[in-house]
Amino acid sequence: MQTLFRFTSCAASAAVLSSGALAADPGALSPGRPGDFTLTAPAIEETVSDGGWYVRVDAGGSRLASGTGTIGTRSQPYGGPGWTAGVGLGYRFTPHFRADVTADFISHSRLQEKVFLANAYWDLFTIGRVTPYVGVGVGAGEVSLSSSAPIAVALPNLERYDWQAAWSFVAGASWAITPAWTLNAGYRFIDLGSPTFDIQGRPVDLVMSGIREQQFRLGLRYALK
Repeated sequence: MQTLFRFTSCAASAAVLSSGALAADPGALSPGRPGDFTLTAPAIEETVSDGGWYVRVDAGGSRLASGTGTIGTRSQPYGGPGWTAGVGLGYRFTPHFRADVTADFISHSRLQEKVFLANAYWDLFTIGRVTPYVGVGVGAGEVSLSSSAPIAVALPNLERYDWQAAWSFVAGASWAITPAWTLNAGYRFIDLGSPTFDIQGRPVDLVMSGIREQQFRLGLRYALK
């Protein structure tokens, strides 16, 4: 009997001490802590992607693939190195998808191109601050011959401008310098088709076999926030 009394007294003392501890720390068994067996759903914090407008500027080297310009039965080869520079305005829709419109100027001494593209990019993944990406673009471009080009000097009645559909493929990587500034480095291929230049008063035209550019560019992107 005495043993039962002692056990009951100990149990009562433990209950008093436990209630005192809970009063001192009301959050001891709050939801989410070890030892909590309630059915309260844990709070889940959703991550919101960083979207928004951005501006960009790019410049680099451009190599025109070898081709031939033909007038009737006469032909002349062309191709070689040049340079390119451009600007753009874009919007990031998700952490992986962004799109922009760009305007670029490409110069090969006596042959120039103005290219306007709508582009879409997929940012593959991010390691540290580096994000590789791929993308495609479609648009149009104006191909022009300089007035000092030998063919233009020999044929003053040559129409020196022609508009063509254009498309591009890009691949590269971007490096986040700061949350707002990003450095881009990448490769771009542009195809401007086969321009045709009218020669007024003649039954034949100047036809170029193809305008295809391979470019390596550096650029900066600034997030407008």
